[in-house]
Formats: sequence, structure tokens, C-alpha cells
Amino acid sequence: MVLGGCAHYQLGLPGDLPFTSIFVKPVQNHSLAPQADALVTQNLREAFIRDGSLQLRPESGADVTLTVTLTRYERERAAVQESDSFLGRSYSVTLQARITIVDNRNGDVYMDKRNVEANDVVYVDGGLTQAEYHVMPVLAERLASKIRNAVISIW
Repeated sequence: MVLGGCAHYQLGLPGDLPFTSIFVKPVQNHSLAPQADALVTQNLREAFIRDGSLQLRPESGADVTLTVTLTRYERERAAVQESDSFLGRSYSVTLQARITIVDNRNGDVYMDKRNVEANDVVYVDGGLTQAEYHVMPVLAERLASKIRNAVISIW
């Protein structure tokens, strides 16, 4: 009997990245998500710090620069009010970004305009504006985590 199991399991990244430090440019917001750029920037930097696989550096000292542009914020009615089918009870919200990674040493582009998105559902019992206000930090954190994963994964 042969047992394969986890004999070849390796903790951490499956391979080495071609860079060890990163500059995260302030996120640009071309979406309809109000003031999401600052939230995503903060969450993204914190995600890299927590992860520890890349060092955050100023642009002049970093191997690569990460550029993130928020491209789309969308809400879609997921459920309607029981008494009025035109009124939404909950909405599915999506925040999408486009990410690019450029090598500061030679100008090579490691990743060009890759789309990444985060989703959640908001319940509008207290009003849609209030619900969206409360979900934005959650979306920013989820999007930052997905962007970090895209950067540190072997492409």
C-alpha cells in the first residue's frame, strides 16, 4: 500500500517571485464607489505588511510598483420587499479593480491590467445609503486581499 498524503507539501509560496519589495501607489478611483480609493489603499498596504512575503518600500527603493485603479462599483437587487416588488430588500454589491505591476529596475511589466473584484450583499433595512456605507470597508478589505493574492501568486 502506498501512502502519498502530504509528503511533498510546502508551506508558503510555490515558487520564488522575481522581486522582494513593492511600492503600492495610492489607488485611483474611476468607479462610482465614493471615497473607496483611500480605504482600498490602506487595506492593501496592511495586507502586504501582514503577509510579510514582500517588503513595502518607497518607489525609489522598491523592485516593483503596483498600480491599482478602481474601475467599477455596481449594485444589483438581490431580493425585493414582500409588500412591494419594486423595492429592494437586499443588494449584491461589487467593487472591481484593474492592477498592473511594473519592474522599477528595467521597466518589464509583470502583470498588465488584470481585473480583480470583491462582492458582498447588503441588507437595506436602515436604508440603502447607510447599508452601502457599512459595506464599503468590508469590500475594501476583500478586494485588497484578492489583489495581494494575485500579486504574490505565481502567474
